[in-house]
Amino acid sequence: MKKILYMLFIVLSIEAQAQKTKTENVVLITLDGMRWQEIFNGADSSFFKQQLMIRDGKLKEKYWRDDLIERRKALLPFFWNTIAKEGQLYGNRAFNNFANVTNNQLFSYPGYNELLTGAADNERIHSNDKFYKPNTNVLEFIYTQLAFKGKVAAFGAWEVFPYIINDKRNGILVNAGMMPATGNMLSEGEKLLNALNSFIAKPIWRNAIGCAHLLLWI
Repeated sequence: MKKILYMLFIVLSIEAQAQKTKTENVVLITLDGMRWQEIFNGADSSFFKQQLMIRDGKLKEKYWRDDLIERRKALLPFFWNTIAKEGQLYGNRAFNNFANVTNNQLFSYPGYNELLTGAADNERIHSNDKFYKPNTNVLEFIYTQLAFKGKVAAFGAWEVFPYIINDKRNGILVNAGMMPATGNMLSEGEKLLNALNSFIAKPIWRNAIGCAHLLLWI
């Protein structure tokens, strides 16, 4: 927790010194199964050798480039043409830039606990079972600040996120898995999605269909 709060202090200090920009929102997005190799190196050449698995015969033409820089731009154009130019990137292991977890479990719940608290908890968090996380997370810290009360929310594909964030304790809005949208002012689109939710086959792993595993909005 101290590590995250220290990082948050640095970010806020830098923001306070900026004269021309103003951060209005902070959005944390995690992607399940995204490899660092594709992010920093582009398309994996071994994938194109799996002809039986490729339905689009032009995939190699679309995404393969001999030059690594051009190859990763072809696969992730927004990432490299916008995020990389206007932000900062970490985790290119080819340059010994490691972004590793410190917990000894190496799976979902312990990893998200460490991500949101800044420290591993191997003694108490060692499964993906649904139990409310005992550790206070950075979202709760932000949520308790007067300026951010009611302005923190989490949307996830995995139905365990309410327990990881512990919405029961802190009151943060969490919508995860196949949970319907709630409230008195639902849009027509939200009402439609709620209706479809009752007809869509539920995956056996109880995740909502999608690639963004967790999206946090502040």
